Amino acid sequence: WTAVESLVASLARDPSKNDIALFNPSQSSWKVHALMYPQQFFMTVIKNTVPFSLPSSVFPFTFELASVHLKKLPKYSVVYRILTDESGPIGCAIAQMHLPSYLVARNSFEDILKTFCPNVNETSKQLVTCAQWLNSRLGEGIEAEYILVETLLVHILQHHDVAFGGAVLYQMLKQDSKSIQSALAILMELLFRQIPNMQMGTLDVFVRFFSLFLSNFEYKWPWAHWNYVLDAQADDAQRLFVSAVIERCVRLSYRQHMQSVLPETFHMLLPPNPLHIIRFRQDESGAFEADMNMTLRNVYEDVLAKIKAREDSTVIAEWCTKHSELDKAIVLEMVVSALLDAGSATFTHFRSLLEKYQELLASMTKSTDEALAAINAVGRVWEQSPQHVILILSLMMRHNVLSSHAISTWMFSPEAVQQYSWHYVWEILDNSIVYGIERAQNNPEDPVALSDLNAMFRAVFEGFMKVVADHKFQCDKEGTSFKDNWYMSTLARMKAVGRKFRVALEPLLPSLEADIFASPSAEQDVCLVFHWIKSSYQAK
Repeated sequence: WTAVESLVASLARDPSKNDIALFNPSQSSWKVHALMYPQQFFMTVIKNTVPFSLPSSVFPFTFELASVHLKKLPKYSVVYRILTDESGPIGCAIAQMHLPSYLVARNSFEDILKTFCPNVNETSKQLVTCAQWLNSRLGEGIEAEYILVETLLVHILQHHDVAFGGAVLYQMLKQDSKSIQSALAILMELLFRQIPNMQMGTLDVFVRFFSLFLSNFEYKWPWAHWNYVLDAQADDAQRLFVSAVIERCVRLSYRQHMQSVLPETFHMLLPPNPLHIIRFRQDESGAFEADMNMTLRNVYEDVLAKIKAREDSTVIAEWCTKHSELDKAIVLEMVVSALLDAGSATFTHFRSLLEKYQELLASMTKSTDEALAAINAVGRVWEQSPQHVILILSLMMRHNVLSSHAISTWMFSPEAVQQYSWHYVWEILDNSIVYGIERAQNNPEDPVALSDLNAMFRAVFEGFMKVVADHKFQCDKEGTSFKDNWYMSTLARMKAVGRKFRVALEPLLPSLEADIFASPSAEQDVCLVFHWIKSSYQAK
């Protein structure tokens, strides 16, 4: 305010100064490229302003500073960058730009994304026009299209805006394909190199975005540039990324099409044919699995025929009682497998059967062990189709056959731990947590929903504790280092859970800390991650 008063007083003393002479940005030694200076348009207003004192007692400052948590400070403004000094001539020039100039350009693109959302056509048009305008103002060797694509990719990954951001990128490629395509190729390669250091949540978004992007261009990509991942370890981060992208592309199209598009060397990363497998039947050679025989096959075919005929639930319940001499888990697996077998044609078929036998299945999966047996049955039948496993478990959960707590518990069972390298397994965990949170929010007065949510989070963190401790024990037994890719990615997944579900998780931190992480026998590395999550909540 003092500065404004001084400026007004100066103008009043020397009215001969004109607006341009007072502040001429073209003659300024600190002029920033790409920054417009609108001050000159307000000089007349400032000259005619009558100064007055700023009131000091109208709005008393009553906020108690002692009540402010020491760690809850305003967070820093973070700008994520992809282009570095090692990004080629253009990328290097942008990385070495005057920082205010770079930030102004980034902000221009970000403002356009916010202003014109969700209009894809107008957003892409404005972005391309802005890039062309910036090219006329920025220095030589700098192409604003690179900053534009960098801004858009960061926006997609940071805000999980896959649908809108991907559509805008597709539209820009149609409008100005040459310059945008060149920038995209370099930036995608730079992102690919950063995959080993990416946060798990960001990596999941990258998988979703890239697979959706490829679907708009018939899944064509210079895959041969990534040939080196084929020689990497099975749990290498970049190899897993390519596998996850291909698996998701198969979901968006079909396996045969992806097989025709991919180079032959990449066929090894394709998921297997989505066939359902019933272990009560013989394989192609006529042999049964271990513990299976012709008697069990005949029993299974009997219940399958009843379910295909859509007989009443009471008939299936009587069938279960009739075969009480069999292990209860086997009977449950037969019923679940028969439902999956009868509904294997389409998801609509399965959903129809699930709705018919919903109450029967719910009565058979009341305990956690029974629910785990049902989940394992789904995993066995559709072992070769992750998409089926994800959708079927989600349907069973939303039809109250399985609880989110049961699925979260299964995530840390030996059957699931073997599949941690696959992204789809963590998608199942995310779905179960989201459903548990939605159920508690939609039924705020239901103590059961809140209790299930608390039990689910407890199962998740106890599960992380257990699997990491088991991994260390096994590595110690084998004389190998436990700090492998599996170990690092599992702890990263725990961090991702903490970031993604902060709102629901934060009130539970004290009880989780007291009940799980305060024990002297608690796994120390998992405790460190938990305290990192807790500190990250306090700092924001």
